[in-house]
Amino acid sequence: MLGFLAGRCVRSIANSTKLPVIMNYGLILMLAMQMMWFEESLIKIIGGFVTTLLAIVVVRKLLGLLMMGQHRTARNPRIQQVI
Repeated sequence: MLGFLAGRCVRSIANSTKLPVIMNYGLILMLAMQMMWFEESLIKIIGGFVTTLLAIVVVRKLLGLLMMGQHRTARNPRIQQVI
């Protein structure tokens, strides 16, 4: 059950189009590293996974907004004059 949920989380990050593919794969690697520790208790592994997943969601939203802002200013010269 935990593997299924982890796989769905990884798939949702991989299929996202907000960031470039290389950044999505970097975020997936960061998330997968949380599940590698075999000597810790299960609750610590799950807590670390959930915390990392929430951090990834926040980073994706912030980076997506920043990248959209740069894309928007590059296309529209009127916005560049205001900035």
